[in-house]
Amino acid sequence: MNNIKLAIACDHGGYDLKKEIIAYFESEGIAYEDFGCDSTAS
Repeated sequence: MNNIKLAIACDHGGYDLKKEIIAYFESEGIAYEDFGCDSTAS
């Protein structure tokens, strides 16, 4: 059983890449918690 949970965060400049990474995590069933911003607004 895999009990690893990854943390992911970013500032507004990395938001689009973070969305792609989260989509990958979700498609692979990888547990994560998002600590970053929620838009590209600075």
